[in-house]
Amino acid sequence: IRIGGVELNERWIAQGQIIGNGDDPHLCRTQVTVELDDRAVTDLLDHPLGNHLALATGHHAERLERWMNLAIAS
Repeated sequence: IRIGGVELNERWIAQGQIIGNGDDPHLCRTQVTVELDDRAVTDLLDHPLGNHLALATGHHAERLERWMNLAIAS
């Protein structure tokens, strides 16, 4: 998930599979390579909301979408 926008009311949420990790000392210590579908990658690259993503293990996209919809509505 990536949350952004002036009022933190925009988000990018996708599910993927971690397929590798890195160890470059000049990059973020939490480097991972994630396999995503083409639509998710295009959305991420065309509409970036920032530089960092929050990752969680498991399948939580629907739950996160519901939570964001409730948070924005209040």
